[in-house]
Amino acid sequence: MVLEREREREREREREKETLSLVFNLFFFSSKYDVVGLDWTMDPAKARQVVGEGKSLQGNMDPCVLYADKETIWRETETMLKEFGTNQRLIANLGHGLHPTHNPAHVGYFIEAVQTLSAKQK
Repeated sequence: MVLEREREREREREREKETLSLVFNLFFFSSKYDVVGLDWTMDPAKARQVVGEGKSLQGNMDPCVLYADKETIWRETETMLKEFGTNQRLIANLGHGLHPTHNPAHVGYFIEAVQTLSAKQK
């Protein structure tokens, strides 16, 4: 019973988070800005639906992915790019900043993956 209540509270927190995010996004995405940055918790497909094809999106790889091995970084980058779709109005980036403990080589893996994989999408 306790576990059931905790799960329900977690679902409620998630619904509240989604509602606040949607309200913020609708305000922000309907603005005059040409580029909208997404953090790593935001769904690129939903963001694209809200902003339309006329704005560029920037983001949104979870920076913690850079703690993984090269293959995982490549796989997660590919997933991120697919979620954004083939619209060329994307600035691939982390959905938040780098952590001081990130290995610079792993940042390089991310950049290499973005360049290689996005060239294949065209």
